Amino acid sequence: MTECLLSEFKLLQKERKVVMDFADGSHFELPVSYLRAASAAADHKQAMAVDPNQDFSNVNIISVEPVGLYALKLVFDDGHQTGIYSFALLYALGQKFQG
Repeated sequence: MTECLLSEFKLLQKERKVVMDFADGSHFELPVSYLRAASAAADHKQAMAVDPNQDFSNVNIISVEPVGLYALKLVFDDGHQTGIYSFALLYALGQKFQG
């Protein structure tokens, strides 16, 4: 896979979604609940394995922190703050999302 360069990341807290644009022209709008459910954190068994049994519909992102030049750390208001989302993972989640 070619390197996924994130050119813009917007958090729309009121709408509980993020808007992402990538250097290749791809544009994705993802609900925060989807990102939370797909956390690639060590406490999850498998990255991108969205758990349909968990309800994250009331969860929001309270901060976004850059991790080098390749990832973002998303801090959620439910206390989850160990998920590092590489640009490649965000891109893959955008492609996978069917909302």
